[in-house]
Amino acid sequence: MLSVWVLKDYDSGKWTLKHTASILKLLGRPYRELGEQYMPVAVHPECNFIFLVGWMRLQETLMSYDMDSQKLHVICTLEDYWMITLRPYIPCFVDWPPSDAQ
Repeated sequence: MLSVWVLKDYDSGKWTLKHTASILKLLGRPYRELGEQYMPVAVHPECNFIFLVGWMRLQETLMSYDMDSQKLHVICTLEDYWMITLRPYIPCFVDWPPSDAQ
């Protein structure tokens, strides 16, 4: 089961359940294969997309899940990239003070 929680009130620290989805229902079958796993790796900052990696039979697949349409899309297989750790891109919006060039 995939559960998405959102921090609604930063001051009180109150979290709200935004969405739930059954991975097996999205895959269209009632059970997981032996060794099959799914792990979320990133959330799109502006859209209701979750990116996940699935492992099955020594093959890794990068997928996206659209919470609005409740559809799972395969983006690509990670054949030659299985040892690479996936890290999300996080933009930095900090205004840095100007450096004194001397």
